[in-house]
Amino acid sequence: MFSSNARLVSVALFVCIGALAAGDLASYHYRDPIVFCRAQKDPATGMVLFASKLWVMEIDGSRARQLTTGITYDDHPSFYSDREHVLYSEIPVNEFRPGAGARLIRLDIYTGAKEAVAAEPGCALHHASIS
Repeated sequence: MFSSNARLVSVALFVCIGALAAGDLASYHYRDPIVFCRAQKDPATGMVLFASKLWVMEIDGSRARQLTTGITYDDHPSFYSDREHVLYSEIPVNEFRPGAGARLIRLDIYTGAKEAVAAEPGCALHHASIS
């Protein structure tokens, strides 16, 4: 049986290892990235919300990392040819309501820098794709 001091050291060690892993993931350069949108869960109830956030991962499913957060509904991502930027549709409410308007956003998957590439008042720009 471990003493309370040994348990505290174990917990501290686990937290440090977790922080290093998270830092390593943030500086990782993807080789064959896939970008996708994913529903969110309500932290209080565990129920799936009709909300969407963008994620990136390697083609084998490793190195998954959430790209977008906040009160927007982020949908229909596609990569630019440089595989470092994503074009997606951002609706300004955290649910699918195209009537709320939308804009097309260019997102750098490494820095998080965002740039609105198209926005039209009263229009829901949706289904972003690059060909």
